[in-house]
Amino acid sequence: THLRPLVRLEPWTFEDYCRERWGMKRNRAYQLMRTATVFENVSNLIQTSTREAHMEPLTKLEPEKQKEVWKEAVKTAPNGQGG
Repeated sequence: THLRPLVRLEPWTFEDYCRERWGMKRNRAYQLMRTATVFENVSNLIQTSTREAHMEPLTKLEPEKQKEVWKEAVKTAPNGQGG
């Protein structure tokens, strides 16, 4: 894909950047940022998952609750597998 030059006459928005650099919509970029934050929060716990789908439901919880829920999920998962 062709990227726009760094110097532009019209304003460069986050939406433009997401679309042109990553080929995604702004909302998807924000979703990935939220799930990355959850992953960082629970990554030092037992068997963390690298699957975004496992992190997304936790984005609505406070950081300490994320850890609590993740520990329980890993504990009750088959063979203790979080991923």
